[in-house]
Amino acid sequence: MTVPLGFCYFLVLTVAVSTTLGLAVTLAGPIAFGVTLLLVLALSKADLWLTNATLGIDAGSPQFPDTDEGIVDALAGLVLGRDTWVGGLYLLWRSLLGLIAFVLLVGGAGLSFDLLLAPLGYGDALVVNYGYGVVAIDTLPRALGRRPAASAWRSSRCSWRICSAASRQSSPTPRSRTSADAD
Repeated sequence: MTVPLGFCYFLVLTVAVSTTLGLAVTLAGPIAFGVTLLLVLALSKADLWLTNATLGIDAGSPQFPDTDEGIVDALAGLVLGRDTWVGGLYLLWRSLLGLIAFVLLVGGAGLSFDLLLAPLGYGDALVVNYGYGVVAIDTLPRALGRRPAASAWRSSRCSWRICSAASRQSSPTPRSRTSADAD
């Protein structure tokens, strides 16, 4: 429930705050601000109800300001009330957790599907062609590099023999000294 609720809170609060900031330069700005704060209280109260129903507990919920003393006192209680701002911080935290859960869920699912479907793309063995030859990677130890591939070892050994034979032919070999050379 973290991912869908987090995205829902993020979407609703982003639209509400951006509309409030956009209307801040008009006479509708204070009304939009009050509606946004009421929306924050309503969302935090709904989320607490959902949490109470899911966990089977009875935690106290945020309260809307009383309008018995008048609208000015109710608006002051809404703007300065602890429930409004704690609810807003809670919804912001829940949105952040929803985003993190979504990233981990998508990344984990993508990695799992890639690892599960990788053998279908390789067939019997993954063939790697590098400097000295072709290596068929067909076992886990070979894929992890714990055991050198025999074909790569043979081709590198043959290449070393060819290179060493070519160097012997191109460079003069030192002659051993004999008694005739000493005179």
